[in-house]
Amino acid sequence: MSTSTLVRIPAGNVTVEGMLELPEGAAGLVLFAHGSGSSRHSPRNNTVAGVLRQAGVGTLLMDLLTPEEDRDYARRFDIGLLTQRLLDAVRWVRVQAPTRALPLGFLAPVPAPRLHSRPRLNWAAKSARWSRAAAVPISPASRRCCG
Repeated sequence: MSTSTLVRIPAGNVTVEGMLELPEGAAGLVLFAHGSGSSRHSPRNNTVAGVLRQAGVGTLLMDLLTPEEDRDYARRFDIGLLTQRLLDAVRWVRVQAPTRALPLGFLAPVPAPRLHSRPRLNWAAKSARWSRAAAVPISPASRRCCG
């Protein structure tokens, strides 16, 4: 049995939405972040997320931009903004009771490689594209984020 919840994540002066789905006893959480014209409703990403959930991994499919921001084409490639939004999502995940202790992985646009330099984020894996997932060691001491 898994739970499915539409979540609202504070991100600076806006709120972005995501769909959090956690199978019972989830072994980890993969955050699918969209910011370059794709959205959390992408059939391809939803298919991959479904496979992960069947394997016991939770998923959070989220948009890094609000619908209004996404209309501004330049924002889709604002690496600083997208990186900050991804950090906001990680902070949110790390304070929610069902997700705070789960190892965290990412399927994300451009910001994911830039975040690799932040050692306190408790990486399980990261990827700028699905086919290039890179495992990154997790330190038990680094389970807290960004504080």
